[in-house]
Amino acid sequence: VPLFLLEAAATGLPLVATDIEGCRMVVEPGRNGLLISRGDAEALADALAKLLSDAELRRRMGAESRRIAETRFDQRSILLQYTSLYHQLGVLG
Repeated sequence: VPLFLLEAAATGLPLVATDIEGCRMVVEPGRNGLLISRGDAEALADALAKLLSDAELRRRMGAESRRIAETRFDQRSILLQYTSLYHQLGVLG
């Protein structure tokens, strides 16, 4: 998962990212951002123009980004999940 997407989401920004595995874990197209094909400069320009021209869309997607960052990527929650997994695997006593 690209850290820059998590940081942008945590600050409540709408996201524009390439449609690849790690980015798809953070960006939900139409909900908190837009995904574009790799190397498609025209799609990137269109996505940015769409966000720049619609303040309500930016606000709504930004709020959803923040919600996703808080619920899905909270560090405490992730650490608890890792700890639980390590216990299950017998790595931790």
